[in-house]
Amino acid sequence: MIYYFKSKYGLFSIRPQPGADRVQLFLNEEILGSYVNAASAAEDVYIQETGYFEWDYQTDVGRPITLADWHKR
Repeated sequence: MIYYFKSKYGLFSIRPQPGADRVQLFLNEEILGSYVNAASAAEDVYIQETGYFEWDYQTDVGRPITLADWHKR
């Protein structure tokens, strides 16, 4: 399953990591990190600890609170 969230900086997505029992967090096509589960990746987006400067250091970015706030496909 892929989760996604559209922000003013682009499309965040959480996707299965090929060849591993993990997921990866992307912003557009840039990999921001690898996580044990989708909820952990979504939490880093919420707490603004993604490693993407423009997202992490803004005060009003309209962030999703939990994974339930992300769209899935």
